[in-house]
Amino acid sequence: MPIGVCGWTIRDYTFTEKQTRETLKKIADMGYKGVELGQREFWMPAQQKEALDEYGLQAITIDGDLANPEEIIKKAEIAKCSSVCLKSIPGNMMGSPEGFMAYAEMVNKLAEPYKGTGIHFIYHNHAQELRNFPELDGKTGLDILIENTDPDVVWFQIDVHWLVAGGGDPVQWLKKLKGRTSIIHYKDYGIDFRCRETSLGNVPRQFLEVGQGNINWEPITKACYENGIEWFSVEQDQTARDPFTSLQISLNYMRDKLNIE
Repeated sequence: MPIGVCGWTIRDYTFTEKQTRETLKKIADMGYKGVELGQREFWMPAQQKEALDEYGLQAITIDGDLANPEEIIKKAEIAKCSSVCLKSIPGNMMGSPEGFMAYAEMVNKLAEPYKGTGIHFIYHNHAQELRNFPELDGKTGLDILIENTDPDVVWFQIDVHWLVAGGGDPVQWLKKLKGRTSIIHYKDYGIDFRCRETSLGNVPRQFLEVGQGNINWEPITKACYENGIEWFSVEQDQTARDPFTSLQISLNYMRDKLNIE
């Protein structure tokens, strides 16, 4: 299965058309096959597709105003991509099961015009969706979203780092989401050795390149193959290194140690 790059990793290198083209060439030359670039303001969708084609890259996801189905469907056709990014649940809705339910209802209404189009909304988790609600016997907010959104349109993009940060088991969540997930975010989870705060209650969590942290990637990768993942997308929210060096480290590990091609 192909490996791509999440655009958030290269966000500081896509401000202009020239810079973006240089960035696309760099990641293509490394061996990446796709990118979650988002729509650049200096390109129309067709121009962006032409730029991706020039460097042999595919659009993994697209974004836009989900309340405008005509625009999104047209973008999807041009990009030859059926996965559309869905915004995270607002913070003021995270504090109760009712908030998660209300968000699910909002998403379902947005999803109605897309039924039968082949387009999927892609919800990217963070740790906050793994809040456990005692009145529901510990059920998480993410469970509420999965159980109460339209499975034909609303799919999920597991972010392994954030799932682990929330205490979740990526293998179990991949099994739970089989048939409703096709893209996964790979980034490692580590504890920052530079942190001078050593109280046991403080966790100096940091984002790391795949293979540089504490996540056991082999069973997760096996579960990806077994549960319908079509794209591995590398995301590095922050890095102590140049992001391109960081991307190369992750790609090398994923190819050489995890045998992902």
